[in-house]
Amino acid sequence: MLRLGRSAGRVITGVFFFATLAVACAAPAQAGRIIIITPPPPPGGGITPVGGDPVYNFTFNVYLQAGYDIYAFDSFTVQAAMGVDQTSPTLQPYVGDPLLPAGDKWASTITPLPGTSTWPGTPNQQVTASDVNWQLLPSNAGGGVPISNCPTVDNPDPGPLYLGTFGFTSYTDLSPLDFGQSITFTYTVSAHTCDGAEDTETGSFILTRGAVPEPTSIALLGLGVVLPGVVARRRRAAA
Repeated sequence: MLRLGRSAGRVITGVFFFATLAVACAAPAQAGRIIIITPPPPPGGGITPVGGDPVYNFTFNVYLQAGYDIYAFDSFTVQAAMGVDQTSPTLQPYVGDPLLPAGDKWASTITPLPGTSTWPGTPNQQVTASDVNWQLLPSNAGGGVPISNCPTVDNPDPGPLYLGTFGFTSYTDLSPLDFGQSITFTYTVSAHTCDGAEDTETGSFILTRGAVPEPTSIALLGLGVVLPGVVARRRRAAA
């Protein structure tokens, strides 16, 4: 199991985590067969300008559909993320998160693509793009415990299982996006069905440009980060 967490590492990643969650907005979930990707809840948007510079954070929630497992080394990839390179910080649940299998972690890999893409800001500019991959790595070489959302006797009809908030940030100044402007991203995912068969999927999701968070919003965000985890644990304990 997984819960929302911060990427281990640089301080900038922690700042990225709080700022982007404070400004994420709700949008219709893409009805993926294996996973659903959707922006976090309001206020704001899933594409967030950082400070006074047109550098952007991109955040999204990931859910595992009922009837699927994520085994060790299964992964998903957001394709051709514009303005992203190997120096870009990423966001994923952190090692030791109580809803992750013990010792397991999400590891991110950024693969630059050849050529350039046209950034949709004003004015348009040519920027590099990269594939951003997240892979579930086990605590040992022999494999770990899968993240499972398969029906059980106690829960014969499970809903989508929340895997956490993921994201990345641009590496350079980008021309401004209008407030409310959206970008469509494509993704691929590799997972397993409940009977152990490998399965893959290609899908898409939309992120929308939101506002820079106010300092008070960031300060209050701590409660918003802590409380959902407490509520989730209480619900699991009650179940």
